[in-house]
This record gives sequence, C-alpha cells and structure tokens, in this order.
Amino acid sequence: MAKWLTTDYLLDWLNEHQILQQLFGQSSHTELAKRSVTILRFMASKQKLDSDHLDLIWEAATGKHQAVRDVIYKAMGEIALYLNSDQLKYIFNKINSTDFKDIDSSTLNLVKDLTKNTQLSGVNPIMDLLWTLAQDESIHSGVSVDISTQALQYIQETLANPGRSDRFSYIAKCIQQIREGRSVVPCMQIIKKILGGFPEKPSAYQRETKSFVCQWMEKHYHFRDLNFESLMLFKRDSALKASQLLKVKNDYTIIDLEKLQLTSSRYTYLDEIKQRLEMIQYFFSVSDHHLSVSQVNLLWDGLICNALSINERDLFYKWLIDPRTDCFDAAGVEHLFVEKMLRLDFRYVTVAAFQTFQKLFAAVNKSAGKLLQYSWDERIGVQASDLIGIDSLWEIVLQSDM
Repeated sequence: MAKWLTTDYLLDWLNEHQILQQLFGQSSHTELAKRSVTILRFMASKQKLDSDHLDLIWEAATGKHQAVRDVIYKAMGEIALYLNSDQLKYIFNKINSTDFKDIDSSTLNLVKDLTKNTQLSGVNPIMDLLWTLAQDESIHSGVSVDISTQALQYIQETLANPGRSDRFSYIAKCIQQIREGRSVVPCMQIIKKILGGFPEKPSAYQRETKSFVCQWMEKHYHFRDLNFESLMLFKRDSALKASQLLKVKNDYTIIDLEKLQLTSSRYTYLDEIKQRLEMIQYFFSVSDHHLSVSQVNLLWDGLICNALSINERDLFYKWLIDPRTDCFDAAGVEHLFVEKMLRLDFRYVTVAAFQTFQKLFAAVNKSAGKLLQYSWDERIGVQASDLIGIDSLWEIVLQSDM
C-alpha cells in the first residue's frame, strides 16, 4: 500500500466525494446498499459516522419496499458493534417513533441485530418497545398479529437468559397485567419462559432455583390463587359476550369456539382456556404443590358445569389425565372421582370423559387396595368386589351413547 494512502486520507476522501450520499441518497440502489457494509463498518470503527449519516441511512429505508428495508436495516445491524451508546440510542429512537402499523419483520430484525451485536438489550427503551408490541392491545393499535407474536417470542428468548438481572421485575410486571386482565396469555407465556431459565438446583453461578422463584411469586403475589381468579373472570366475561352474540342466554350449541374470540385477546376462546390450564399445570409442577379441594371445585364448576361447549369439557378432561398435570395428591384424585366424576349424567359421557373416568377409577381403587397393578405386565388384578365407582361404570355401559 502506498504510504500516502492512510486511514485519515481514506476517511477524508469518502467525505469529500460524499460516498455515503451516493450509496444511500436519491440514487440509492439495493445492490449498492448490500456492498456498503464494509465502508460503514470502516467509518463507524473510526468514529466518523455522525447523526447526519445515520439520518441519511434511515431515510433511505423509509417508505421503501420491504426488500430494500431488509438490506439497509441489515447493514445497520452489522455495524452496531462499532457504534457508541448515543448513536445506538439515536437509532432506537428512530425505531420507537415508527407508527405501529408500519412496524414489520424488517424492523424487528433490526431490533434483534442491535441487541445481539451490542449491549443494548439491557437498555429499557428496547425492552419497553418489545413489551408493548407483545401485548394484545398492540394488535388493536395496528400491529399485525404476526409481528406481535414475533415480539412476544423475542422478549421470551431475551428474558430466559440466566444472566439478566431484570427477570424478577418482569415477572412482577406480568403478574400485574394478569391481575388487571390484560394480555393474560402472553404474560403467562413470558413467566413460563423466565421460570424455565432457572435451574432445578442451585449452582455456583445461579443460587435462585425454579422452586425459589415460585415461592417468591406465591409469597408476594399469591400467584396460585390468581390463576384461578383470572380464569373464572375470563369465563364470566366470555359467557356474557357469548350470550350477547346469541341473544339467547345459556344456549351455546351453535357457537364455533374453535374460531371465536370472545374477549380482546388474540386467542380463540378454547386456546385461551388451554393456555391458562397449561400455566396452572406448569406452575404446580415446578412449585411442588397440589390442587386444593376448593381449587378442584372451581375448575370443575367452571369448565364442566358451566362449559360453553362439549369441546371445552373434553379439553379439561384431557388436561386432567395429561401426564404433565402433576397437580393432584391421592386425596385430590379421590375427591375428583367420587365427588365429581361419579355425579355426572352418564347418558352424555364423551370418549374423553370416559378415558378420564377410566384413569381415575384405576387410580382410586389402586390407592384403596382394591386393584393391584402387576409389576411384570400391564394387567391389573382385582383384589375386592366392591370397587369404588363400579356401579357408575355399569351405568356408562348401559346408558352412554359413545
């Protein structure tokens, strides 16, 4: 290299000939932008990119086709490592000032690149934007469901990082949202993801465990009871909305709950029920607690006695016998079977209800010593003739239309 071709000479030449203006000005072209990263990186590494340059680059993407924005935003993400904190916040302010309806996957990818290539992930405005986009309310403000879902997934991935110090504050933030009945399912998903980032046992690197966090949530926020209160409130509001839609109370046979959104949530009614049950399932499994009799009664009354459809009942029946639903002790299983299952109208038992009956029948009678599970195969031995629920089993055989 010629001795006169110094770094300062190149920087002066780039400025004198307005190379960036040519790359990102009126005559900008996608292929030119693709090849600009080396020049941008060179100038940024020498602290020669100023706010005017950043404005120029940003304007080159504004109002353009997504393919153009992808290229330009990708270039900005790649030079993030060389930008100072003021420049990074300047770019973020540009993002934050974008109308919700104009935020697309290109914008989110830029946010991801900025957080991946810098320490900007710890800057509150970045997290605040992701948090806002992830909420159900953002969809009603013009954000697409796809973008809101992408933001939700990214904030979950970010908060699952064991090195983050703000995980407890975001759990508290999610719990407040659940208490207010706002974006309940997204907040439950975030909580599950954060809990998943804590170890089962303490280590030299992380003393807090899943169990510790669950105890903290219970101590400060009574999170177990909150799940049930929130579910029952959702049930009440959904039933009211359904009755208004039909103009006839307590007749829900023609409602397609697989597709209907009865609240402001992005999820259908049944999806919402499913997600809430999964939260209860997960929290009880990691916190090593069992459902109380009153909690069992709440779930049964809400999802069986006051179900809006057969599908809702079947969803709950399947949840009860899901291997992941480790929420019941022996007393809870017996209460569920004797006080609830055996009082059903067996003329209308579905396949899912019978499968639940079958599982609980076996569990209760094994616990009572009336049935014996052989260790060498799957056969069950009958130890007594007065099996708990045997009369109800005969009623199912004789009356059910399954």
